[in-house]
Amino acid sequence: MSFSARRLAFGLVVCAALGAQEPPPGATPWPVKTRPHIDLWLHGYALLTEDTTRVPLFARDYAGAQQAGKNARTLLTKFDAQRDKLARGLEAMPTIAAAQFLPLQYPTAAEFERAMMAFQLADGDPRRARTRDDQEAILALGGIFKTAAHRAWLKEFREALRDDDEKWFRNWWSDEQKARLAALTAFDRRWQSELRPAMQRWLNASNTADGEIILSPVLEAEGRTVTISKRRNTVVIGWPRDTAHADEAFFTFCHEIVGSVSAAAIADNLTPAQQRDGIGERLQAAGLVRGGLELVRAVAPSKVDAFARFYLRAAGLPMAGDAVASLEANFALPDAIVAAIKANIAAGFGGI
Repeated sequence: MSFSARRLAFGLVVCAALGAQEPPPGATPWPVKTRPHIDLWLHGYALLTEDTTRVPLFARDYAGAQQAGKNARTLLTKFDAQRDKLARGLEAMPTIAAAQFLPLQYPTAAEFERAMMAFQLADGDPRRARTRDDQEAILALGGIFKTAAHRAWLKEFREALRDDDEKWFRNWWSDEQKARLAALTAFDRRWQSELRPAMQRWLNASNTADGEIILSPVLEAEGRTVTISKRRNTVVIGWPRDTAHADEAFFTFCHEIVGSVSAAAIADNLTPAQQRDGIGERLQAAGLVRGGLELVRAVAPSKVDAFARFYLRAAGLPMAGDAVASLEANFALPDAIVAAIKANIAAGFGGI
């Protein structure tokens, strides 16, 4: 199952297992936040994942940069010592990669830890839950960690990650927060004053009227999204390094939030036989990039070239000549699917 397919499948699990708590009335739509516990969890997966997708799942060479930082301090954590074993387990049980999305459901580290402890104490059995909240958490986690082998891997992963956090990650994250704060401020200001208002009609029409944007230094051009309801969405995207690159957060948000539109355009223009052959899954990555391009074109047309350059750079592709044409050639889709993406986006703005 592709990463995009796992993303969609996990979204269905979460919707079925967890109750939707809507944002309070009058709150600013789509606030920009940070969540260290989400970053720590993604950090663990980044260190274990062989990142070979065209648009990298994590910031380019994230694992290598983390190792270099530790080497400079002659630091070895429990996670480093068990990294090969954990990576082999993840490779042998690839469905547990979907657990990357789990912490998006929990606003705080304490809430996420409680859910994990409830799951561990019940050994994945919701009948052994002490409270209704614990039962919902066990059901959600049990949708991914289904077997005893899955749960044993999760226990080892959490213990190793806790040691890595104490000895390395939390200090690294604090330094990164300080270094990237100006970029967050610049993006937040433009997002709430200009970009979100320009996009809000489309967000309403696409059933993503509200949610929260989480900036993460672990990611870059590929985000993580969970949708619970029209007003409860969590989108985790890359945290730009400086103000000169603040627009990259907007680009990645468009790439993520257009997922349902691009998926529908692909599904509507393939035969059942093509879907069975896996063509739809193989086109999803290109659909997100092309959908993001068209959404940027509709919201901030002056940024289309910068969007194209960002995704070409993220994919390690040359940028000779026209960047948009190069992006379209490298992320090619059948004309009918491109037309459907454009039509669906226009419809969200009331264009058709």
